[in-house]
Amino acid sequence: GSPLDKGFESYYGQLDNYQCHDYYPSYMDVGELRPGNRSMVRRLPIAANEGASEEKCGVDRLECAWTGDLWTAEARAFILGHASAAVARGDMPQPWLLYIAHTAPHSGGVGTQEEGMPPVPRVGSGPYGSRHDMGPEVSYAAAITELDRQLGLVLEALETASEAEHTVVFFASDNGASSEGGHDYLTFNSSGPLSGRKRSLHEGGHRTPLIVRWPGQIARGTTSAQQFAFYDFMATALELAGGDPSRDLPPDQKDGDSLLPTLLGRPQAQKAFVYHEACRPWEKKHGWGQALRVGNWSGVCLGSLQETEGPACTQATFLLYNLDNDLAQAHNVAAQHPDIVQSMLAQMRTVRTPGATCRRPGAR
Repeated sequence: GSPLDKGFESYYGQLDNYQCHDYYPSYMDVGELRPGNRSMVRRLPIAANEGASEEKCGVDRLECAWTGDLWTAEARAFILGHASAAVARGDMPQPWLLYIAHTAPHSGGVGTQEEGMPPVPRVGSGPYGSRHDMGPEVSYAAAITELDRQLGLVLEALETASEAEHTVVFFASDNGASSEGGHDYLTFNSSGPLSGRKRSLHEGGHRTPLIVRWPGQIARGTTSAQQFAFYDFMATALELAGGDPSRDLPPDQKDGDSLLPTLLGRPQAQKAFVYHEACRPWEKKHGWGQALRVGNWSGVCLGSLQETEGPACTQATFLLYNLDNDLAQAHNVAAQHPDIVQSMLAQMRTVRTPGATCRRPGAR
């Protein structure tokens, strides 16, 4: 759906996730709320990408316009524009929220939605241009470097606008390491000691670092073992803005916890649990599954599409891991802890909301 229907006042990007596979699209979706709550929505042509192809985009793809460059330029203009408007008014900039969702390093194409190695620009002129020993993986390494550079440009804009100390920056990934478009996640040991990769219900599929920057409030280089899921962001952002999540969030959006105490270095109880589920996960591509983290206990439950009401598995097939001493989830200890398995199965049954994401064959 449109970002304008989800609380945003404007957007510049690609509304279709398949369209996002095209790193050099012929247009960008643009929308804005006008006075009187009127929506202005259009497609903004990108002349440089008309008929985009590897041949047309030229050496290092510099003859075309990469979405990453376009989004970063728009983000910088947004930040600097707010600062300039404040100077013109003679007061402080008004509070704002900016959400930047880069496609890289996801697989993609040039003028197409094909999913090959991430076709970022400046590969040949970048730090890996002469690394012929890396083969096609040089494109993935370049994509990571480009993403890092894009983030640096956004942070530079905050410094230029004198807004760095007033701005909290969250940087995160939506899933674990991928193996798509010809990339192998094992090449750079992207999952580290964790088991699994993108679309996995084991830790490697969804456990990723969260980096938060807030100069003057968060001490540089500090780390925390506090668990955080994307559904915690709304409560965190609301409290940062001065609201009360327990009072101000709608009833159906109270499943998240604010991370603000942890960010400020204050004591905070660990989350009661973190829950994930997936249709056709890496471990069972013709089924579905659930994952539950309670403290340092990790439970994984895999089953067939016939068992869509949940739990996906039974006590006999439940996988239980103690992350205190088994971060790689190599040893299933379910048989030694039947009480923990029963408790997790009960929680998996009650915490999920049945939906149409993963239907059994023939179901409507």
